[in-house]
Order: sequence, then C-alpha cells, then structure tokens
Amino acid sequence: MGGKLFANPLAAKKNMKEPIFKIVNTKSCSEGYFIWSDKYDTIFDYFYDVSELINFGEFRKADKKLRYLLRKDSNFFPALSDLGWMFFEKNNYSKSREYFHKAYNIANKLIPNNFKGTISHDHIENRHYLRILYGLGTIYFYSHNYKKSMSFYKSILKYNPADDLEANFCIGELYLMLKEYEQAEIILKENLDKISARYNYAILLNILGRYT
Repeated sequence: MGGKLFANPLAAKKNMKEPIFKIVNTKSCSEGYFIWSDKYDTIFDYFYDVSELINFGEFRKADKKLRYLLRKDSNFFPALSDLGWMFFEKNNYSKSREYFHKAYNIANKLIPNNFKGTISHDHIENRHYLRILYGLGTIYFYSHNYKKSMSFYKSILKYNPADDLEANFCIGELYLMLKEYEQAEIILKENLDKISARYNYAILLNILGRYT
C-alpha cells in the first residue's frame, strides 16, 4: 500500500495549500471549518489505519507509516498530532510536546487572528485541531505546567462550548492543583457524574476541612 498511496495527481503537488479554514457567519455567531479536498480521501484512509496501530500499541509500525505520510506532505498536521499522542503513550513527554506544537503551529496559522467564533466538534475535520489543543493541555498537565495546560483547555472551551472533549472537567482539576479552590469547587460540582471529579471533589473538601 505504501508505495502506491500517492500514485495520483495529488502526489505531485507537494506544496498544496490545504486544508483551508472556512468561516461561515450566522446571525448568532461565526463558525469555522477545516476543509480538506476529496483529493485527500486516500491519505485519510491510510492515516486512520495508522491510528488503529497506535490504539493497539504497535508504535514502531505506526511511527514508520506516519513519517511516510509526512515525507509526502510535511504540513499534514493530523499525522504530527498522532505522533504526539504516540510519544505521550510512551511517556516521552518532551517528544510528545514537540510534535503537538508542530501540529499546532501549522493548523493555527490557518485561523485568522481576529476569529472569535466556534470550531465545532460535530464537523469531523475540526476534530484534528481540537485534539491537538487537548494534547497540549494534557502534556503540559503531566509536565506540571498547570497554567500552560489551563490555557489550552480553555481554548477548547472557547472554540467548542459544547465541550465534547470534556475540557471543563480538566479545568476543574487544574484549579485544584493551582489552589484556586473556589473555582475548583464550582467546576468539579458540575462534573460529579464522573468518578475522577468525585475523587478530586473529595480531596478538595478534605483540604477545606469539610469532612462531613
């Protein structure tokens, strides 16, 4: 499969400016969409097969295939993001952070600086960008840089108020780590349907001396 993947008109266009970030203005808000042309269908099929290798822990095979994709298109940020997640799973946080930032820098340049709208998780091709933000929030959390982590999780909420990735719960835990207990309590109480939130809420109550 590897040698023939790009045996189509797309292969020759190494400097294609894709995807685009389309903004749709409605009466209530602006909505942003990452859009890849159908020329990328084959690439995404290959990419999702590689993502399955990561899910099954076959990191060596996945690494080789992701780098193959990036040799063909160095700006294909979903592959960079998956490398970030792969190195996170291997507990290599510095490498993970490096690839997440590479993916973020490429994708973020497509979004106008003055864009204040939403980037919905419902649009499948937006999910790659939102997962990059989540990856950066997660890697900075595990690196104990809680303020940096908070900034990325808050970006997810700003772009995706529906909070499909449950960033708000992570923010509640970060407030606890940062000893901002009032904010932590507000958010953790909103997420008590999650076991981890109940655990962190119990820690918070203990800190506040509310043992009953």
